[in-house]
Amino acid sequence: MNKKSILKNTICIMLSIAVIISMSGCTSFNNSSLKRLLYMEAFGVDMDQEKGEYSCTTQIFDPMMGAATIQEQDKPITRVIETTGESISAAVAAMTEQIGRKPYYSQNKVIVIGEEIAKEGITSMTDYFDRDWETRLTMQVLIGSPDASGIVKSTLGDVINPAEELQLIAQAGNVNGRVPECTVLDIKKALSDKYTDFCIPVVKAEGEGEDSKVTVESIAVFKGDKIAGYVPYDDARGVLLLNDEIEKTIFVIKIKGVGNASMNIINSKTDLKVNIENDEIVCDVYVKCEANIPEINIEDDSIEILNEIDSIQDECEKQIIKEMDNAAKLTVNEMGCDIYGIGRRLMYNERDYWENIKNNWNEEIKNVKFRYHVEAEINRIGETVNQKSKQN
Repeated sequence: MNKKSILKNTICIMLSIAVIISMSGCTSFNNSSLKRLLYMEAFGVDMDQEKGEYSCTTQIFDPMMGAATIQEQDKPITRVIETTGESISAAVAAMTEQIGRKPYYSQNKVIVIGEEIAKEGITSMTDYFDRDWETRLTMQVLIGSPDASGIVKSTLGDVINPAEELQLIAQAGNVNGRVPECTVLDIKKALSDKYTDFCIPVVKAEGEGEDSKVTVESIAVFKGDKIAGYVPYDDARGVLLLNDEIEKTIFVIKIKGVGNASMNIINSKTDLKVNIENDEIVCDVYVKCEANIPEINIEDDSIEILNEIDSIQDECEKQIIKEMDNAAKLTVNEMGCDIYGIGRRLMYNERDYWENIKNNWNEEIKNVKFRYHVEAEINRIGETVNQKSKQN
């Protein structure tokens, strides 16, 4: 080995040792700089109508509360601080009066907005998080019903870190296909475009201690920065289908003479095309999805399932159309909200028509007509169902 190679290897080793030493110092919870910070995990904002003040509920992580090892952590390592102030900034600053540490936002996972604030307008709140350089715009946002305080204070069955559980609830759409994700950035983009609206999941807290839980109740649809209405949880999947946000979900299809078939959607793609026909705005919705059938509760053992695949596909397509149509009629035709980008598509595809109606878009959108084109393809069925079908 020549001298240059030896020198190069020596320098690399020395740099590696320096990095390891510096990292060990930073990761120690006994580091004095870390002790001075207030690690925010979940943040809730309500309005005290009588006092005209903001009421903030913050779930914080205290490194000094954590156990020495993960195995020893059998109780929550977070606690809750409640403060008030004439502004959100003042309420956050008041935290230092209780704990004497500087709030640190970068670790915050979820923001919960009280329902009353959401009805009156959330611009001031989103501005606060948008303008603070320490915050992340990718934080999940939920609406707390009836308030944010109960959601943030819930221990969710006394889990170690309730804020992480809240974050999973906010992201549950990629598991169940019924909860749309919404971040501070999503809200910021929508509020900067007067022709685009948005929606946020609404959650409620129930029970106490080990019996406490937080569940999604509905979807709040916003017009501007205020709630315009709600989509019931049972109809929420139609919203995600229209927005091409379905990763996976399960449809239970009732097939006459066969039984209940569980359709496990594993791949879905939605395209919206907006055009003018006979001086009317028409939105064509194209959906293609692939599914498996993990189980069928067969009513008649003499039925050969393989012969019923087409019928099951047809019923699945009808169910998808029904759910999308319910969501479209409620959010677009009744509320007059554009959470699907219809106005933007019309602007690009039919520019002259758009210029004539854009100033009255809030009313024009209620007249949009929807047409649905759905193709559902079954790739495979459960092994037990398949064997039973062959036996018949």
